[in-house]
Amino acid sequence: MTRGLGTAVVDELRALFRRAAPRSRSAPPDTERFARHLEHDLDAVTAGISQPWNSGVVEGHVKRIKMLKRQMFSRAGFELLRKRVLLCS
Repeated sequence: MTRGLGTAVVDELRALFRRAAPRSRSAPPDTERFARHLEHDLDAVTAGISQPWNSGVVEGHVKRIKMLKRQMFSRAGFELLRKRVLLCS
C-alpha cells in the first residue's frame, strides 16, 4: 500500500470510531470487543498500513526453521538441527 492510501484508511477508521461511539452498546459483543481492541491498537494499525516495510522475510525464515524443527522432532539433537538450518539457508 502506498503511504497516502494508508493514511486515508486510518482517517476512515478514526471517522468510523467517532460515528460508532454513541451506538456501540447496540453492537453484538464480539463486534464491540473487536472494535474496542482495534481502537486501542490504532497506532500499531496506522504503522502497519502506512510504513513501507514489513516483517515478511523474517516470518518466512521463522516458518522454515519451525518446519525443520518439526521434521526432526525427537530424532536428533541440537547440533544436527543447527547443521540442517545452516545448510538450507
